[in-house]
Amino acid sequence: MPASLYLDDDVTPALARLLLARGIDAITTADAGTLGSADEVHLEFAARAGRVLLSCNYHDFLPLAEQWFVIGREHQGVILSFHQYSQDQIHVALQRTLRLLAAVPAEELRNTVRFLDEFRDSGD
Repeated sequence: MPASLYLDDDVTPALARLLLARGIDAITTADAGTLGSADEVHLEFAARAGRVLLSCNYHDFLPLAEQWFVIGREHQGVILSFHQYSQDQIHVALQRTLRLLAAVPAEELRNTVRFLDEFRDSGD
């Protein structure tokens, strides 16, 4: 079973809807009532809810995940993108996310950081 996702404020909610339509459990910050919260709050929420955090904010979440690793705090995983996807590119984000979830079991995402760019296809 693929990981459940929590998409932070930097990811368009349209991606969550597309993932849900394909059977992936995905919620947004609006769904969770955490819209506009600090990055640490987002990672804490995702960890408590048993969800992998998906964000385009690698500048903040990469050091935050490293900090959690150093102090031994656990989370379900962090998936980062190096850029935000426009509405025209949303299907690229969708395909990369689906490829990642198909290739990496939820238990292997725990306490790791993965990048959507690792799951590029020749078409994107």
